[in-house]
Amino acid sequence: RVMPLTEENVENALVDARTELSQLFGYDPENVQVGITGKVDFVELEGPTVILRLSGRFWHERSLVLARVGNFLQNYIPEICDVVIEDPSQLDDSDKPALSEPSTFDT
Repeated sequence: RVMPLTEENVENALVDARTELSQLFGYDPENVQVGITGKVDFVELEGPTVILRLSGRFWHERSLVLARVGNFLQNYIPEICDVVIEDPSQLDDSDKPALSEPSTFDT
């Protein structure tokens, strides 16, 4: 369904994104159990640009999460020209463990 660009519609589309893209976020109890606590929140609308906030830990790279959510929102609300992050530091994945770290299951 296509909606006009309003703050309320962005909030509603974001609620749908949290459900449809649930594997990206920490809203689901199963995700929280494995350490995925990532959240995405609406900050404000600046003309046709949506500003979001990312917090918590994500399984995927934060830039990918932002891109997926942005694509989702733009499919619902074609008037959106861009989806950006409130603060560039929110795209920092440095708290994510490196893939080469040994696991506790290694002998």
